[in-house]
Amino acid sequence: MPIFAFFVLFFFLELFLMVMTAIEYDWGWGVFWFEVATALLGIALIRHNQELTMREMFQQTAGHGRPNLSLTLLKSARVTIGGILLILPGFITDSIGAALVILPGLHSFLLGLLKSATPRSPRKPPKPEAPGRIIEGEVEDPRENSENR
Repeated sequence: MPIFAFFVLFFFLELFLMVMTAIEYDWGWGVFWFEVATALLGIALIRHNQELTMREMFQQTAGHGRPNLSLTLLKSARVTIGGILLILPGFITDSIGAALVILPGLHSFLLGLLKSATPRSPRKPPKPEAPGRIIEGEVEDPRENSENR
């Protein structure tokens, strides 16, 4: 229930900010068209992001055999959440959505959080070689021998 109350209060705060901006600066239609433009931008970003993510996963699969899902999906989720926030009306949601889409530093920060949150398997140090297993010798290239003859 507290989450629902938060979203209701947040909605009224957004509505209050939009109405006060429209009244204070006499931008009634400007605020309306700004919200329409950001909603269309959010829809376009989500559609483009879907195509880009699928293409990137296909290229990773073709090149390496196994895509890096965590990195690809983190980038995709960041842009998708930003697009959804741009679709929602309001200045605060538009600002947060634009920050998610535009700021590359935020992506690096989220990637660092993801890497620190994933458990790592402990790596064992390599075993030292036994002295009896080392074979000393010289390497000869057969091509050099055939050219000298």
